Amino acid sequence: MTPRAETAFGIDLSGYATGRSACAAATRISAEIEVTILSGCAFSKRYPGGSSLPPILRSEVDLVGKMLHIGPVAVDIPIDLQGLGGPAQISFVWELTRRPVDRALGALAPLADRIGAPTARFRNIVDAGGFGSSLGSRLFETYPAGSLKRLGLKRSDIITAPGSMLNEDETDAAICALTALPEWRLEGQPLADSLARQFEENGMAAGRQLPLGYVLLKANPAKRVHVSKQDVSIWRGGTLQ
Repeated sequence: MTPRAETAFGIDLSGYATGRSACAAATRISAEIEVTILSGCAFSKRYPGGSSLPPILRSEVDLVGKMLHIGPVAVDIPIDLQGLGGPAQISFVWELTRRPVDRALGALAPLADRIGAPTARFRNIVDAGGFGSSLGSRLFETYPAGSLKRLGLKRSDIITAPGSMLNEDETDAAICALTALPEWRLEGQPLADSLARQFEENGMAAGRQLPLGYVLLKANPAKRVHVSKQDVSIWRGGTLQ
C-alpha cells in the first residue's frame, strides 16, 4: 500500500510586494518530509503602490484558497489582532501596538511600519476570500524566529538545501510549511504553557490569551526533511495555478 501523503503550506510575507516573499509546500510521506519552495507564487511578485488591486487580490485569494483546499496553511503575519488599535483597557504603552504574544517573543508590532502594510493586505485577502472561518483549523499564524528561539536553533539547523542556497524568505516559508503540518504544530494550551515564562519575564500574567490560530514549531524535524525548488505552475503535488 502506498503511504498516505499529507501536505501543508507556508507563506513568508516579510518581503510582500517587493519580490522577496516566498511560498513553500511540505509533504509528508511516511516518516520523510519533502519541502518544496514554490517559485513564482503570487506573493513573490513585485507591485508598485499605484498598481490596480482587484486583479492582484484575485490571484492571491485564488492561491490561498487552493492551498487551503489541499491542506493547512501557516503564514508569518498577524491575523487575529486581538483588538489592537482600539483596546478597551490598557496598562502599558506597548499594548497600543503589540499583542501580548508579540511582546513575549520580541516580535515586530503588527501596526508598526515594517509589517503594518503586509498585515493590512493579508487581512484584505482573508476577508475577500472568506477565509476567516478557517483561522485556527486550516489557516494559522506562525513566527519562524519565535520557533527558532524557543527551540534554541538557527535557520540552518532546520532547513538545509545541498547544491542550492535558499534565501531567508524561502527558508522562513519552509519553516512555516513545516509548522502547518499537524504533527509538528505546537498550539493551544501546550503552546501557552511553553510560553508562560516569557510572559512572566515581560511583566504579564502567564494566562494571557494567544491570538486565534497562533502556532509555533513543536520540535526540529530536520533529519526527515528534504528540500527542493519547483515553479508553482508545475508543482507535482497538486494544482495551484
